[in-house]
Amino acid sequence: MIDLKEAVTVAKRSVAEVFASDDVRDLLLEGVDRNTASGNWEITVSFLRKQSRPKPGGIGTVMSPKILDAVPGEARVFKTVHVDMANGEMIRIVDVASVIAAE
Repeated sequence: MIDLKEAVTVAKRSVAEVFASDDVRDLLLEGVDRNTASGNWEITVSFLRKQSRPKPGGIGTVMSPKILDAVPGEARVFKTVHVDMANGEMIRIVDVASVIAAE
């Protein structure tokens, strides 16, 4: 059985590897949960990821922010990583916004 410290290390490493092409920066631990029903540690982390956003007041704000007047920016993204308590294997990574929207 892995302890919490090991589970956090697995979660951070997994997110850094899976989202490496997104230039992950400022990876932070946000919360932990020991889910005895599933046998998983649920580790929530956040990080900064580059994204395009419309220029304030530009035509793209009204018409199509993804195509017109897009400029690079950053957004803080939150993910919950499920780590098996028994063997320390990463089971899945879930977008926190998706979980909140489903509730």
